[in-house]
Amino acid sequence: METNKRGRMAITHNWKIIELFQINNGSGTVSEINCQVTSTDGDITVDCRRTIKLDIENIKNFVPYDQLDEQTVINWVKTKFAENDIDLEDRNVSVIDEIKNPPKPLITTEYLPWVQPQPVVEEPTPDPVEEESQTEEPVVEEPTPDPVEEESQTEEPVVEELYNSLIL
Repeated sequence: METNKRGRMAITHNWKIIELFQINNGSGTVSEINCQVTSTDGDITVDCRRTIKLDIENIKNFVPYDQLDEQTVINWVKTKFAENDIDLEDRNVSVIDEIKNPPKPLITTEYLPWVQPQPVVEEPTPDPVEEESQTEEPVVEEPTPDPVEEESQTEEPVVEELYNSLIL
């Protein structure tokens, strides 16, 4: 495995062009580029996407759209970022470092200085052998009658009496 000067695993950077935008006048002139830089250090991967606008007024070496290749466009992007002092690779390295070594929180909570912290007392865990010897006999519950059944038993004679009284 490749390592850097500090003996750490080397961080790899992969540039990719996501999308090209061209002026809608038939010239094939690229005006904007959407790119992505993926940086990997071991099992940590960080992506950064940006869209840049190109200076289409002062084109020095025009390349027809159908003759462009990804490396040419990546070089344009890197040049444009360098002109504006933007380093996406450094940005990704900083993010990776922050993931590996998270900063200390700005605010912490502590005990109140005028209150003495209470020691934590742990309850002793019961011995499993003692628990087995103290088994209790199971409690058997008597079944309770179903209230619906009780109602139907008491209503039948009343309904039958009413029916008989109407027929007579």
